[in-house]
Amino acid sequence: MVRRSSYFSLMRLPELVTSSVKHLLFRPRGFPLEDIVKPSPQSFVRDIARPLIQQSLADVDPDVDAIHRLTQPLGITFDSAAFSVLLPGGSFCPFNSQNTLFLEEALWGMLIPVSTAFRVCDIWRGYWSQRLLWDIGGLLSFGAPTVEQHRNAHNILLDFIDEADLYGKAGKLVKFLAAWDSKTHSLGQRMIELADAMVTAEFWGQRDSSLMKAWVADLTAAGYHFPPLLAPGADSQLKVMEDSVGNVPHAHHYPVSWHRYPDIILVVMFNKAYSGYKSTASLLHNMYMPVFGHVVFTGQHVPDGLQKDIAWVPCTNASGGQLMHKCLGHVMEMYPMTDATPAGGYLMIGDDTIFDNCAMQGMNRSKIWYQHAHHHLATIRQYKDLQREAAAGHWHWNTSFNGGKALGLELHDAVVSLNGLSRTAAEKQGVLAGNANNDFAAYYGGGYTDFFYVPSRYASQFIYLAYHFFEHPVHHEAAIPFILRILATGLDEFERFHAPIPHLWLHLQQKGLQVADEPASVMLDGGRLMNNSVFVHPVKLSDANVREHFVQWWLHASCKA
Repeated sequence: MVRRSSYFSLMRLPELVTSSVKHLLFRPRGFPLEDIVKPSPQSFVRDIARPLIQQSLADVDPDVDAIHRLTQPLGITFDSAAFSVLLPGGSFCPFNSQNTLFLEEALWGMLIPVSTAFRVCDIWRGYWSQRLLWDIGGLLSFGAPTVEQHRNAHNILLDFIDEADLYGKAGKLVKFLAAWDSKTHSLGQRMIELADAMVTAEFWGQRDSSLMKAWVADLTAAGYHFPPLLAPGADSQLKVMEDSVGNVPHAHHYPVSWHRYPDIILVVMFNKAYSGYKSTASLLHNMYMPVFGHVVFTGQHVPDGLQKDIAWVPCTNASGGQLMHKCLGHVMEMYPMTDATPAGGYLMIGDDTIFDNCAMQGMNRSKIWYQHAHHHLATIRQYKDLQREAAAGHWHWNTSFNGGKALGLELHDAVVSLNGLSRTAAEKQGVLAGNANNDFAAYYGGGYTDFFYVPSRYASQFIYLAYHFFEHPVHHEAAIPFILRILATGLDEFERFHAPIPHLWLHLQQKGLQVADEPASVMLDGGRLMNNSVFVHPVKLSDANVREHFVQWWLHASCKA
């Protein structure tokens, strides 16, 4: 955050523009020309807030200046899934009088000056009101487009002439406003004082000083309650809050360079309840929400007092080892994808799995993501072969009760019964039971299911198969590889990705270490993971040291487009 007395920033809002036009020098009307090529701040803030002034964008023909219209193509579209951008105290961005909502607490800021050129008046009003928002702790937001604008015919050269003050004075105005301060004790007095100061600085004329006095008088006479000023020494900025569990940030700086996945639903699985798991859910929600279209948590035990904006789909009547596929089926039913997201899907991770956001941007969202497709081809493995794999210790679950059951009769019976489905029943569910024939043809290699992705087109089949394998029941680290193999018709339907050390505890155990001992060796600078892995597991965020390192690591990730 910035203190208004020492610094101010100009926001150009590139994170709201779609990739199809990001190569253009996007120039909103009123942005200082001398700053247009300078980078905007490389972080933004996420918080649940109530902006007093809310501008929604317009597609097709938004409010760019005449220079842009004379030199750049139009047909601009914005990211319809983008989160609103909040501008805290110390930040400026021009906003106009189009598609803009003023809440009651910002009614005072609606007055438009009359002594300026027509193409200047609402921009000057916007800068003036932003400066006063700092003094009451108010926020301005820019949100996703809600309209398409098809502009009336304009003479662009005449617009260019009318915008002369925008090109010549906008930079001077924002510097003037950033340096301006007042000792008066009410917002109404400061409105008049700033209007007079702008007359003296020749940004508008005496008529607007008189108009401002009349406006404040009329508001007062009408019984309007001006918002109170911030206490002396307070900053007009968003705050980082803590919950009762301690140190769970609800507002963070996020890199503008992050890659977003609005067509992916992230599903975070809690196999069991543990001390502090509510705090972990809150943390992951706040970390991941700016990146994905939805973040949904699932598991048997919904934490008491969970913050209201967290989505949790309960998944009961199962032991921890049989939850994952069943719970994902529940989420798919509760959050179905639409035809508008044909390339989207469901990314499922464990609550103790962390992943490299930047590494994901090159992965094909129309394919299944499962790392064993990278080094285990589809081969014929008979039931006895699976038993030999377990006996040889090639799968860490083989010594556990659930692992033994997973490679035991439950798995055998589930696949046999699936093969026994009638052709009609199989076709009705969109599942070709023959894919599971020939003695368990499958991508099988030990079942790391802590990070996998299912495209939305497979959702109905996945739901059917998940419930089928649950009924027997089969442990998820055996069931999910079989399900994914049944869904796919060949290796080309899998996205191959790099996960050389997916199970981190095995790697560190050889060195006598834990993640808590050396988190920096796992989570590297720039948002990368050790050995360039896409994901690693387990990273226990209930450990305070690991948790703090994860927050800093995630927030400082930087993705190149």
